[in-house]
Amino acid sequence: MDSGKKSRGRNQNQPIEKAEGMAVSMWPDIFHLFISRPEPINVLRQIDQQRSRISANTTRQANQNTIMTTIKYKNRKKRANRSLIPNLRLSVYNKVSAWALRAVGEIPSSSNPKTAKPS
Repeated sequence: MDSGKKSRGRNQNQPIEKAEGMAVSMWPDIFHLFISRPEPINVLRQIDQQRSRISANTTRQANQNTIMTTIKYKNRKKRANRSLIPNLRLSVYNKVSAWALRAVGEIPSSSNPKTAKPS
């Protein structure tokens, strides 16, 4: 242990006598201790390295499955919409043409005697 550092004994947390007119802290003086900055970074690196590759792959695969499921769902909806639109157009076209043929070929008789066809 370095002789320049204060010794850490059981009397470390003893209250300091209060000088007249001064407030005294009850906390020990720890500012003389040396704390290296890279130490927390190294701990974080070790934790990251110890993480299981299996769990990382599972997470990535799960996310990929979710993304693929979403894409497949959206594509299925697009295909359904694309296939419905031509059928819808065709059915609307058939209905309009049927009404047009009926209007041209079968004119309903009028109940008004002035506009009725002579028989």
